[in-house]
Amino acid sequence: MTAPSPSPQRHYSTPELARLARVQTVTIRTVLYRKGNFLGLTPAVKLPNGRLLWNADEADRLVTPRGAQ
Repeated sequence: MTAPSPSPQRHYSTPELARLARVQTVTIRTVLYRKGNFLGLTPAVKLPNGRLLWNADEADRLVTPRGAQ
């Protein structure tokens, strides 16, 4: 019997994260460049073409009100 494989990690693109956080995409890029993170999040993956992917679980926790969980 084999152990079930872990579920694949979900990611958001920068535009998806911007919609979720209700900011412009350029805001995320600017804050990331200046501070090294966006509201405590750092990109999970940088693709060869330069696009960034953000951990969806961390982003969801960031924008979900604490009482709503």
